[in-house]
Amino acid sequence: MRFSTRIFLLFFLPAALLLAVGFTALQDLVTSSVKGGLGASMRQTHQFISRLRDNFELTSSPLLTAVGENPTLKAGFELVQMEGYSEESKRTLADQLQIVAANLGFDMIAAANAEGQTLAAVRLAAGEFTNLAPDDTAMLQPGLVEINGAVYSVSSHPINLASELLGTITVAQEFTLDEFTVPVVLTKDDRVVASNLDPSGLRQLETELASCTANSDCPVTLNEEYFLAVSLSGLDFGQGVELRSLQSVDSAVLPVLSVVEGLFVWSAGVALVGGLVLSWAVSRSVVRPLTDLVSPMEASVGTGLLHRVQTDSSILEINRLIDAFNGMLDSLAVARAGVRDSEERYARAVRGANDGIWDWNLQTQQCYFSPRWKSMLGYDEGEIGNTPDEWFGRILEEDRECTRQAVDKHIQRESDQLETEYRIQHRDGSFRWCLTRGLVVVDENGTPLRVAGSQTDITRRKQAEAELKAMHARLLESSRKAGMADVASSVLHNIGNVLNSVNVSADLVAESISSSKVPNLGRAVAMMQEHDQDIGKFLTEDEKGRHLPGYLVKLAQHLEREQNVNREEVRSLGKSIEHIKAIVQMQQSYARASGVLEPMHMADLVEDAIRLNEAGLRRHHVAVEREYSPLPPVMIDRHKALQIVVNLISNAKYAMDHLDVSERLVRIRISSPSEVRVQVTISDHGVGIAKDDLGKIFQHGFTNRKDGHGFGLHSSALAAQELQGSLVGESDGPGCGATFTLELPLTRTGVSA
Repeated sequence: MRFSTRIFLLFFLPAALLLAVGFTALQDLVTSSVKGGLGASMRQTHQFISRLRDNFELTSSPLLTAVGENPTLKAGFELVQMEGYSEESKRTLADQLQIVAANLGFDMIAAANAEGQTLAAVRLAAGEFTNLAPDDTAMLQPGLVEINGAVYSVSSHPINLASELLGTITVAQEFTLDEFTVPVVLTKDDRVVASNLDPSGLRQLETELASCTANSDCPVTLNEEYFLAVSLSGLDFGQGVELRSLQSVDSAVLPVLSVVEGLFVWSAGVALVGGLVLSWAVSRSVVRPLTDLVSPMEASVGTGLLHRVQTDSSILEINRLIDAFNGMLDSLAVARAGVRDSEERYARAVRGANDGIWDWNLQTQQCYFSPRWKSMLGYDEGEIGNTPDEWFGRILEEDRECTRQAVDKHIQRESDQLETEYRIQHRDGSFRWCLTRGLVVVDENGTPLRVAGSQTDITRRKQAEAELKAMHARLLESSRKAGMADVASSVLHNIGNVLNSVNVSADLVAESISSSKVPNLGRAVAMMQEHDQDIGKFLTEDEKGRHLPGYLVKLAQHLEREQNVNREEVRSLGKSIEHIKAIVQMQQSYARASGVLEPMHMADLVEDAIRLNEAGLRRHHVAVEREYSPLPPVMIDRHKALQIVVNLISNAKYAMDHLDVSERLVRIRISSPSEVRVQVTISDHGVGIAKDDLGKIFQHGFTNRKDGHGFGLHSSALAAQELQGSLVGESDGPGCGATFTLELPLTRTGVSA
């Protein structure tokens, strides 16, 4: 037998029988209780109708009759008829209406002639009576009327004189429901126009009442409380106005709650007993077979061997579960064989590469380090943990931050691939150079999940590079002894920086000359010479002649612009040649007294240096960001200072060749660290400088550029000393950019500014 059938027979049939009996008894109890509660509520409704009828009889009482018999009003009607409804007679009638309304306490009063035409009307507003236009009294019909957002009770009375109808008098009093204790609403055209309820729930109530049938009762909800909206159809209020009283349903069903609570306790006891019976049946029929199924599962997990389960349960569902488990074991055996083959191929590939493998889970902050990764540092399998600190904590301190930045930059998708070099501590205390390559893995939303890669020991390569660097240093030491080579190289280096600007200016002038419009002027003159005998007729009647004056004007304007451009380029060319001459003279007098001092704004000097590097900056797509503080002029050897700034900008330009074009930016800042010093700071975020090399960057012949000569920074440092200043370089390491700061005195020692 199926397990579901057993459960149905053991528990649900008795429970269904019990619920049927309980529902029948509860239905009878609820019916009688609701009838009793609504009966009391209807008695309150009848009392409300009586009070409302009394309220309506107020406007049809002898008081209204007395208004209709008022001699003053009759005299006013007669006056209006005698004067033919003149404006003055109507104003007089309106004044009389104010007096009557004020004495008798009406909110509005209007007078109309026998034909129904309104003669005069007044309304009480803010404690004063105001006259109303005839259009404003169109709503004054007997019954309950909504006017300007308020509800009024309106009554009319005829005005007779000797059995002749003079007209009608209409009075209105504001109608409110505040005096009634029963919740009441007044609706018109499916809108609530008056009520004694909290306004917060009227919008929902208005929506529900709109679906009610006229003159019928219907259920509604107000502030999460249920009511029966009883229509007071016994009263005629006129003009589509309907009154409803709200009878609380909750008060009618309160007596049932105590009985339901008792029934709930009784049902809970029955359910408890049924649950115990059901649990015993489930334990016998389901739990025991499932326990027999779990034991082989646990054995398979603990030993790694796959244990099949025999099908011997009496429940069909359990047998199908066991069959599915055995099928899963068969699929798992096939998958395990495939995984084993993949692991063996991966292990062979890793052993062949001789690299250490690492895998960092960014969600759990757990790391996997392969045995080769650990043995590379002299450790066995169980001697290194699985946290990132086991990796970064062993990296040499001066390499650690730069390595961290490279990893974080790749995790944030700022680089396509992770590749960085660092020194990491071996178990014997020495440091090994390693190269790490890796790649980040992200989910479908771009969130980084893990980053994995390899670590390669490059210590031998670094040692070979160090030996090569030492050999290079010895060669530089030998070349340094040749002083003439030093001077010549320095001159060529500095002149080369300026020649870039000279070449650009010369190319621009040559291009301007080659594309000049001067030959066109000769052709125009030749054309005029051909017609020198009839020049007037040629210029006025010939097709080409008529266009010739305008063409000559445009040609003159073009030649003037061309001349201005060439003049500026020639002036720039002259400045560059002047700087080349100054460089040659400075190198000729090297180590002797400084050149001529002149007052110079540092911003102008920096702009000259940028202009001299303009061709190279444009060719390398390097942007320049300026930050100049206003400073007084500096007494300085202009050409020496210009040589330094030109070299620094040129070096910054070459340092960013490996970056994307959008990332190439040189920042130049002019500031004053004190009242007597000025600083020019030039920063880039290019290849950077290793900390070991910071002390050697100003040595003759030292360079970290592939095609560099090592003369620019050396000569710049010497020039800064001759200017009684200093030149320093800073960098956080390879790949972290570099910053060079030239600091000069505002005034030279013994020289007045």
